[in-house]
This record gives sequence, structure tokens and C-alpha cells, in this order.
Amino acid sequence: MLRHFWSILVLATAVFAQVDQSASMSSGGVESGKMLGLGGRLTLSQRPMDDPRLWIDAHAILQPLPRLFLEGSWGRASETRRGNGPDTSFSETRWDLTAGLVLLQGSATGYVPLVWRKVTQKNSTTADAKWTEVGFGGGAIVPLQQWLALQTETLWMRPLDPHRDLALASGRESDGSHLEISFSLLAYLK
Repeated sequence: MLRHFWSILVLATAVFAQVDQSASMSSGGVESGKMLGLGGRLTLSQRPMDDPRLWIDAHAILQPLPRLFLEGSWGRASETRRGNGPDTSFSETRWDLTAGLVLLQGSATGYVPLVWRKVTQKNSTTADAKWTEVGFGGGAIVPLQQWLALQTETLWMRPLDPHRDLALASGRESDGSHLEISFSLLAYLK
């Protein structure tokens, strides 16, 4: 079911990006130049030999120049594991900083994102784990209204060093390289 939802959303984005540029301009598409957008991001993360994980992040984008923008996002996930011993609470926090280099500008904006991420995991019964990831990929921003846009990114993320991952068994490390696909809705503040 989730796979079908993603397929439909990706196809709808591709079709919408093909809309004639003049139609976008007449409907008041987002102008290039200085802008600030705030919204939420839904990210599907797939690590090798692991179940996919879904993240919902707070997301902001600032475009000070027509060919460059900066993004920031923050997300937190937590769960409590019960049974076979004491209850354990587990949480993970992510901070992302991204520079987007705009390559294509028209009715939709195509760009290359370069990402720096700080990840912190906390566990109520063991020591914390922290690591830094970097990544790159491709993205697009498609205006839906003058004040609203859909943003989609596909990223390959790689930690700088192997690290402890509390989601694995105790004492194990992961290189953590993984693929991410994300969708954001951004409301623009001029």
C-alpha cells in the first residue's frame, strides 16, 4: 500500500512539473529570488538489511540568491520497548543543514542538495550514540500556489565513520549508508 502511495505521488509530481511555464506564471507561481518557506517533511529512509523507517521533520528553506538556497530540518522519533526485562525508551534526533544548488529553473526548480546531518540516539539503559552523516542527490520544488510548493528529494546519505547504532544489538557498529526519499509541503513567507 505504501509503495503505491509513493508511486502515485511521484507520478503526480512529474506530471505537475510538465505544466506549461506560462500557466505557472499566470497563476502566480513562486518567484525566484529571496524567499523563506516553512513546512513539514515526510521522509522514507531505507538502510540495507533493515526495515524502512518513516520520519516527519520540521522543515525550513531560505533562498537568498536565485541559484542557491539553504534548508534546515529537525526531526525526532521515539519508542518504548516492553517485555523480556525492564522497559526501555529509545529516541533519535536529527538536525539537517542543506545547500541546494539550482540547475534548472522554470515552472519547477531542479537542484542538487548537499546535506550535513547530526544524529543523536538515546537509550534509557545504555550510553548515547552520536554520529555525523553527509549526502547528496537530486531534488525539485514545484509551485502549487503562489504561497505553497511541493518539494521532493532523493538522497544518498553516508556517515563519516562507522558508529554505534542503538537500534542494532549491543556492541555492534554500522556504516549506515542509506537511501532516502522525501516529500515536503512548504508555505512561503515573503
